[in-house]
Order: sequence, then structure tokens, then C-alpha cells
Amino acid sequence: MSVYETKKMWIGSLFQLKKNKVNDPLLYFDEFYSPLVVFAQRVIGTQSIMAEKFVVDCYVNLLEKKTAFKSIHEVRQYLFDTVGLDCTNYLITQAVLNGGKEAGREQRARNEKINLEELQTEVLLWHSIYSEIDSLPSPCREVYKLSLFDKLDNRQIACLLNMPLVKVGWYKLLAFCLLRTMFLKKIFLTVPSILYFTQSSL
Repeated sequence: MSVYETKKMWIGSLFQLKKNKVNDPLLYFDEFYSPLVVFAQRVIGTQSIMAEKFVVDCYVNLLEKKTAFKSIHEVRQYLFDTVGLDCTNYLITQAVLNGGKEAGREQRARNEKINLEELQTEVLLWHSIYSEIDSLPSPCREVYKLSLFDKLDNRQIACLLNMPLVKVGWYKLLAFCLLRTMFLKKIFLTVPSILYFTQSSL
């Protein structure tokens, strides 16, 4: 069992013990857990285990809430707001411990420059992109990942996958079309510019 599955099972067990029928954290675990961890890491500026601790604590806090959320958007905002606040407070606490009150005041000023809303939007966007890419059929998925994430050109991908060069271009184009359709259906917006291919890359 993976660490992720272990944490999910543990939170589920707490939910059953609390008998809280208002807010079930498992309903939101799969959708928001990973982007929340990335969000926390970006705020703290490190791969610290503290980032994941704040996320787990946030889900546990859902068990204490007595008022039901009206929509999944309210749940998402509660989770990100809570994790963001915990992370910025953590930065201030660490600054005070390491450098005293003046360092804490300086960190508080730096915190005010952190655009948590913009960071949240960016993290959720990339999480959505990753999820949609993982849902692509093979070999579109493999070709697209090698192009977008590993920055390989068509010839390198063709060599690595032992695939005709023309097929690499075709699979990249197909992947783009599928992703564009997915996003249009999901958010009724054009696909983010990061997904576009220049003609020379096809």
C-alpha cells in the first residue's frame, strides 16, 4: 500500500470514528490532495514534509466543521485558504525561531507579496493538465509526455519508441486535439497556450 493510500485510509478511519455526516473528507481527497501538497510546497519553497502535514491536518479539520459546504467550490476554497494560512504562519514562525522578531516581521512582509490566489490557479491548472494527459490513450500519452515534459524532439521520440517519424507527429497532433476537446468540454475555454505546438515541432 502506498503512502498516499495509507493516508487516505487513515483519514477515512477518522471519518468513521467521528460519525460526521456533514463533511466527508474522502469525497475531496482524490481531487485536491495532490494539488494541495504542491501548493503548500510552492508557498514554503521546499519539498519539506511539513507541506504534506499541513494538507493532512486540513482534511482532518474538515471532520470538526459542523456546517455543510454548499458546493465543491466552497470546499476547494476552504482547503486552499486553510493550507495557505498554515504555510504562511509556518514561515513566520520559522523566521522568528531562526532570526528573532525582526526576522519574523520581514517574513510577514514577504508573505504579503505572495499571491496565493494566483498560485492556487496555476497549481490547479497544471493538475488538470496532468490528469487529462494521463487519460490519453497509448501511444499518444507516451509521445506527448516525452515531448512536453522531457523536451524531446520528434526524431528523439521516434528513436526512443522505435516508431516511424511521421507517426510521432501524428500522435502529437492527435493528443493535442483530444486534450483540446477535453478542456473545451470541461471549462468551455480554449486550451492553455502551453499545450499548443508550433508547426515546426510537428
